[in-house]
Amino acid sequence: HNRITDRGLEALAHSLHMTELRRLSLSGHQSISSAGLRALANSRHLRALEDLNLGGCDVGDEGVEALASSRSIARLRRLSLFNNPLTPRALEVIAREPLFADLEYLRLPDHTYASEQGVRALLESEHLGGWIKRHVRDMVCRVGDLLELD
Repeated sequence: HNRITDRGLEALAHSLHMTELRRLSLSGHQSISSAGLRALANSRHLRALEDLNLGGCDVGDEGVEALASSRSIARLRRLSLFNNPLTPRALEVIAREPLFADLEYLRLPDHTYASEQGVRALLESEHLGGWIKRHVRDMVCRVGDLLELD
């Protein structure tokens, strides 16, 4: 079973064959670090990317920050980060960065909804849309109603 590594992501990022790519699923590739995500996020060949699945890639806060620094993936509409070791810091990055303003779908690890700091950042975001905020509220209730949200 082959795994994509940072080196593979760098090769993808430089490939002219990626210019029309709209959906990329890297789910389960745990050999990806923030350096690989930074190369991918800054690729001028991925400007059409709308859907990015990073579920189970062992992406941490630094990986989210690498994505957030991108100006190349401005068309991103769907982002899946489930099954990753994210902390409230990653949710704060998502909440404050304009890159994520047009997200129509955001899937986060269940454990992140138990963090009042991260959840509040998402709900109070000036950039995130109503669907994302409704989804966050629903997930907080599903995970255990650990927070008292107004």
